[in-house]
Amino acid sequence: MIVPSKPLDEYDLFIERECIRLLQERPDNQFYNFHERFGSGSMHRWQLERGMELCITRYDSIEGKLLSKDFYFRDTLEVTLITSGYYKVIAFPSGEIYEGKEGELIFSRLQLNPNVLFEIWAQNCETVNIKIDLTLFESEQELLRFLRESLPEANLLHFYKKMLAPQKINWLFQRLLDYSSPELNSHPNDFFQRKGMAFQILSESLQWVQQQGQAITLTTEDCRLLHQAKEILVKRMAEPPSVMELSRLCCMNTTKLKKGFKQLFQTTISSFIVEEKIQRGKQLLEGTEMTVTEIAENLGYQNPSKFSSAFKKRYGLSPKEWRNRTK
Repeated sequence: MIVPSKPLDEYDLFIERECIRLLQERPDNQFYNFHERFGSGSMHRWQLERGMELCITRYDSIEGKLLSKDFYFRDTLEVTLITSGYYKVIAFPSGEIYEGKEGELIFSRLQLNPNVLFEIWAQNCETVNIKIDLTLFESEQELLRFLRESLPEANLLHFYKKMLAPQKINWLFQRLLDYSSPELNSHPNDFFQRKGMAFQILSESLQWVQQQGQAITLTTEDCRLLHQAKEILVKRMAEPPSVMELSRLCCMNTTKLKKGFKQLFQTTISSFIVEEKIQRGKQLLEGTEMTVTEIAENLGYQNPSKFSSAFKKRYGLSPKEWRNRTK
């Protein structure tokens, strides 16, 4: 293992020792590879400002367990975009699950106890992450008061909030990636471009989440009807009703149905249907001898390739590859 040229802090020491192998180190340009026993992937980090960094992580194929002992997590507020693929992390003994899929924007502040066991799985996943290290700010409370105006959860010691990113924020993150080449000979001006784009992303993301935070009021009856709508979608998964038909079945207007469903279940109606089909397909792949074509037909796909495409987008493997993997 290559020894870095300067001491790493506790967070870096954990990562270097347990998860990834340090290849290069520069003041604002650190590039790592994941340890072979976990799979393949890389992490690229830049310091943007005192207490602020950009991290791009690419998981080609990662699966394993990590025990977090003799280290602590830095107290950070993070904004993360999943630009491709899917990842899942389970923390034990709490059983908390942290996961994300392509297109999701995640706001988090995670405070975890030592000696936590993590189970990690990811395939063909890329995340772009902006971190604000609260322990390095002289006035943490003042910073939190500022953030709380847009993100009320920011004052909590532990939260994980995710939602679909709008087109503008996706575009801004893509611009940030354009200025974030892992090559050592990248242009010096890229540093200022990265820093400027990162601050713009933080500003736009906080404004957007504040707008999304303007929730509609849901009564107990509204919640009952929305759960009824969810049950209908599960029962009629192969041939789901349109939003108009679903609104009639649940006696709720379409606007409240769509907004209320997303607010209550943290997903859109169409995304819920796709996810249910994929999960059902996964169960059939693992528990039956049905062919992929038969499974696709069972789920209501007229074209089996659409099921295969949706499944691979979710898990990084085709249905056939997934079935062979679990044998």
